[in-house]
Amino acid sequence: MAVMLEVTLIGISYGHNLDGGPLEISGHLYAKTLYQNQMEKESFNMFSTNTPVTIGVGEMHRIGSTARVAISRDQPTIFARYIRLGGYLSIGSPRHIDIDYVYYGDLQHFRVIFPNQDVSKSVVAQYSIRWLHPI
Repeated sequence: MAVMLEVTLIGISYGHNLDGGPLEISGHLYAKTLYQNQMEKESFNMFSTNTPVTIGVGEMHRIGSTARVAISRDQPTIFARYIRLGGYLSIGSPRHIDIDYVYYGDLQHFRVIFPNQDVSKSVVAQYSIRWLHPI
């Protein structure tokens, strides 16, 4: 059975900073669907900016962009099988997580952590996935 899901990029939060000052962030974040063989089916731009956004320690830059995706465990050649959340932020290297979606309730939260090279600072992209209906 295939299901329709709503993926939301809630925002980008500033996790920690050893020097305590604000951080300027730019880059892009996405939500992608992947077939069972890891080939990309769809890609959704959830956040993209070349102009830095300033975030203070413990604060969140709210985004709220959403995408609707269809996935299936038993029809992986027709529908996507996995969801990939991630991207590149100016703090460090590209990061992503792959999700083999299983229904655990109407709303699930996921975090992609972007540390800088020496791990003295980190930024967290916070996503949610909401189950909408079967297809």
